[in-house]
Amino acid sequence: MAYSCLTGLVSIINEQTTRTADVLYVNDLPDISFKDMTNISKKVTGDLASGSAIVTNLSLNTSNMSVGESVKGEGIQNGTTILNILTASSITLSKNVLCSCKNVELIIDSAGTYLFNNILELAKKQLESDILTHFQGCLAVESVLENDILGYYKDYDSNIIIPAANYYRGQQIIIDRYPYLEFYVHRIRLFLNTAVTSTIDVWDLIQKKKIDTISFTSVANEITDVTVNKSYKTNRQRLNLAFVYDGSLSGSYKTTSSKRSSGCVKCGYRNNYLFENGIQIPKTSQIIESNLSKTGECYGMSLTYSLNCSIEPFICSIRNLFQFPLLYLVASMILKEALHNQRINSYITIQKQDHAILAKQYEDEYKMQLFGAFNEAGIRIKQGLLDRITLPNDMCFRKRNKIKIVSEIP
Repeated sequence: MAYSCLTGLVSIINEQTTRTADVLYVNDLPDISFKDMTNISKKVTGDLASGSAIVTNLSLNTSNMSVGESVKGEGIQNGTTILNILTASSITLSKNVLCSCKNVELIIDSAGTYLFNNILELAKKQLESDILTHFQGCLAVESVLENDILGYYKDYDSNIIIPAANYYRGQQIIIDRYPYLEFYVHRIRLFLNTAVTSTIDVWDLIQKKKIDTISFTSVANEITDVTVNKSYKTNRQRLNLAFVYDGSLSGSYKTTSSKRSSGCVKCGYRNNYLFENGIQIPKTSQIIESNLSKTGECYGMSLTYSLNCSIEPFICSIRNLFQFPLLYLVASMILKEALHNQRINSYITIQKQDHAILAKQYEDEYKMQLFGAFNEAGIRIKQGLLDRITLPNDMCFRKRNKIKIVSEIP
């Protein structure tokens, strides 16, 4: 998924849209206009039945809707559109709904808006890829620590089971020195002595709120693998997370943080980048830093993780610099889509110039703004935005030779 911070830089507008000063609108560019956009988004309510694709009792007459429009809301699968108009108050969707809900709020986007949003998302991903390619020689994109483990099991011994108790139990992870790292969790393993169906909750101890819930079903006296595959980013701040499960449901086998130790110690485990400790919190207490007991025991929990460098926080800190390049890239992609998609021409009118010529002009403008301009001999005649950016002084940004991208600008 594209960086969320690039959202809100570029959009489309019509006579009913309130113009925002910090947004650039594609149809303000010369020779591009959008038709049939008088209702960019419609909010309606309707009734859903799980497993069915039919929406009934719509609050808005379906004469205001069209086949192909995007539908979003509770119980609606991603990428769902209107497949058929059935009656004045009912429609058929392209995908079955996931809940039986009455009077649920739905957002219906026009087909033109839906198409534009897809192109915008693709353009953001292309922009991110081009930025990474440009800084490839300077950014340490490889893992700082790869496929490491926090939590090692002792040899099986039924005599060292820690009894169930009225606590949340698990591990605390702290990263506080490196602002461009992300903590990527591939897998969590649990070694419990009871078959349990429950969740591992991930708490942000800085924000004092739960940020993730991971379901698991354990097998008694066996190690259970729980696939996570998720990144938790530092975002240029200290990262302080607690991974905990309900310890009242089962006892657990003793677990050590360090492979060199016979058991967890109260000082926890530390490498050059993070600190980890086994913790428990009374279930009657709020899950916050001051309520943690750092027991040195990991309670059967083991995390397989890596630490990766991420350029996203840096890019997001200067997001507005990429507004004009993104505008020209989106315009270019819309025009290229119009060359090959008949449906788009009912929403977009191109005047004065051929689609292909105009698409190339906007693409060239994008490249020149981002990378600069070079003459036929490959000599730079104009600096681009990326050449003027000073990277942070951080372990994730290494001083290497940049890769030069040569673009021919008319």
